[in-house]
Amino acid sequence: MKKIVLSLCMFVGIAFAGVAQEKSKVAEDFVNTIVENDVSKAYKMFSEEAKQMVTEEQVGEITEQINQQLGSPKKLHGAYETEETEGGQTFQVVYYHVEYDAAEIDYKLVINDNNQIDGFFLVPHEVRNEEKKN
Repeated sequence: MKKIVLSLCMFVGIAFAGVAQEKSKVAEDFVNTIVENDVSKAYKMFSEEAKQMVTEEQVGEITEQINQQLGSPKKLHGAYETEETEGGQTFQVVYYHVEYDAAEIDYKLVINDNNQIDGFFLVPHEVRNEEKKN
């Protein structure tokens, strides 16, 4: 019986680890598409709710502004996952740290249960205590 319970716990743990890695992978893919200036591909990663708030053209304008203001990306450092609560709701958030010529920033990505982007923000980089995922 103990072996069955232990096996079940290991399976559940592995399943949750896979979900977490998927969100980090979504963040990595999104940041890479922005860095490569592939706006159309980046926009396809948005949820339908997010697409109602921002157009593909606006994402292109944001990408252009990032390039103009921050220069070229020098290093992509990786993703940090966390949960954040706002207005009584809990969100899955991935911070992806990117070092550009002019500054270090974090892409703050809100990723839903379908691994689609519900929102993205650029925030000043800060060291977080979360475990590095990739």
